Amino acid sequence: MQTENHTLIHRIQDLAQPLLESHGLELVLAEFASENGRRILRILMDKPGGITLDDCARFAREFGYLLDIHMDIPGQYTLEVSSPGINRPLVSPRDFERFAGETVKIRTHAPLEGQRNYKGELLGITEGQVTIKLAERTVAIPYGEIQSARLCRD
Repeated sequence: MQTENHTLIHRIQDLAQPLLESHGLELVLAEFASENGRRILRILMDKPGGITLDDCARFAREFGYLLDIHMDIPGQYTLEVSSPGINRPLVSPRDFERFAGETVKIRTHAPLEGQRNYKGELLGITEGQVTIKLAERTVAIPYGEIQSARLCRD
């Protein structure tokens, strides 16, 4: 099931990319989530200066049409399109380069030296290692070990 969802998300991303680019938008995250028994196809997008409600509405309308024509997504779902918010998720190696200097929260799949949760200044990514400066030390976390990462702006 996980592999099917992964493949489906990649197909959805491939379908979304040209539409996003035509509107000057960037895909931050595409995922299926389950909330209150409902299945949600969540698309987080951004652009320099931030996105507007009109950006979200226009993309949702146009992308919903593309999904209906080009995809056979099993089961019922709701399309949700929004901004990543101020605590934007970091999902690609490019994100870890782009947001160097920002405060981040990172959670790893398994403990590294007895710790799974980290909060500190993102220094960047080099050779697959995400480096963050904590209060007392600097830590290199293998990119593949990161379960989730977010900017921490609040």
